[in-house]
This record gives sequence, structure tokens and C-alpha cells, in this order.
Amino acid sequence: ISQKLIGTRLAGELKKAKAENKQALLFVNRRGYNSHITCRACGYVFTCPHCSVSLTHHAYEGNTRGVKKMSCHYCGYTSPLPEICPVCGGSRIGYSGFGTQKLQDELENDFSDMKITRMDSDTTGGKFSHDKLISEFATAFTDVATKCWTSNLPTSEAGSISSIHRNIYM
Repeated sequence: ISQKLIGTRLAGELKKAKAENKQALLFVNRRGYNSHITCRACGYVFTCPHCSVSLTHHAYEGNTRGVKKMSCHYCGYTSPLPEICPVCGGSRIGYSGFGTQKLQDELENDFSDMKITRMDSDTTGGKFSHDKLISEFATAFTDVATKCWTSNLPTSEAGSISSIHRNIYM
């Protein structure tokens, strides 16, 4: 069962901010698309072979959609998304949790009339990319950012500022 990250109340706040020509800032403390990749048959958790950290599903490379990889946010290891479990050979691979990329997709789907800007370390790796995104923020209605960027964003004109958190263990 897939639950929405944006509830009814926050959706109303986003629409209100747009109607008032204000911006909305949404902060997520995790980058990537899904934060956990597991085998639903045997429970195997896909982890980094170098440092044993859970691998994160990434659906974007910077701002380019369509990437299918898993990454270690600790050492930088990457690998294609798995099709089968290396332990039991099962093909029921599950994805849970969320990050900035999944929130971006939900916002673009549910609020197609708004300009969505995702700002995290995946989109600010190039020269002057951080400055470019801050500049683009001036014309965006909604900005999706990881927590680490909160101090760099101008918040005085924001109509709504929210932190997105959903208990993934429920």
C-alpha cells in the first residue's frame, strides 16, 4: 500500500500559498527515492559491500529521471537496482521509505501547475549549481529540499514551510 507523503492539510497549505503568490518550502532529511531495498521473500536487506550501510534507491541522476540504481550515501558505492535476491533467488524486491526524489515525483504529479525545485547534494554537485538553484528558487512556487539546505534558502517570503516525515515502520 502506497501512502501519500503530502496529506490533505499540507496540500491545502500548498494551494493557499500558490493562490497568494507565495512560495512553499518542504524539507526532507533524506535524499534518494526509497531509503530501503529488501527481498520480500526472505527479508534480505541490500547493503553496501564496502561499509554495510543500507543502499538507497535513486531514480534520478541530478535532475535526469529514469536512472535505476542503488547507492551508498556513506562511501559512494553504486550498483544497478536488483532484479533477484542474491540470497534466495526471489524476484519480489521491495522498496520502502522515501527521500527528496519520491517527494518531487508526488508533487509534480499532484501539483502539476506548480514549479517544483529539488535541492539536495544530488542536484548541487556541479560548479555554481547551488547558486543556480537558489536563483531558480526565486521563481518557484515550491522547493523540495533536504534538511541540510535549510539555512541557505530565503524563507521570508514563504507562505508555507513544512518538514516531511512519515513513520516508515508503521
